[in-house]
Amino acid sequence: MRAETFWRVVVGDRTDFLGRVIELLTEQGIGYCVLGGQGVNAYVEPVVSLDLDIVIAVDQLPKAVRLLGQEFRIERFPHSVNVSAAGSDLRIQIQTDPRYEAFLARATERDILGLK
Repeated sequence: MRAETFWRVVVGDRTDFLGRVIELLTEQGIGYCVLGGQGVNAYVEPVVSLDLDIVIAVDQLPKAVRLLGQEFRIERFPHSVNVSAAGSDLRIQIQTDPRYEAFLARATERDILGLK
């Protein structure tokens, strides 16, 4: 079983929610960085979690939230915007705390469980 297939089965992502979010951000040229447990997966043996923490460039955040809201469920919290979709147990948390903004400058494309 491929890593990406395994990950989708574990997180119950029957609709390719993550793939669609990554495609939307990439097509629109929106800079983002994966944080937290899934970000660690780029450097160590994989850990599977139902949460995916990302940070989006602050100047592109309103556009990203607007675009994601057209296709997915959006919930706003004091330091995050949560994105979810019917048919997936995955929860994407866009971190809005300013301390994460600096991570974007050092971000590099990596392979995480079969996804770039």
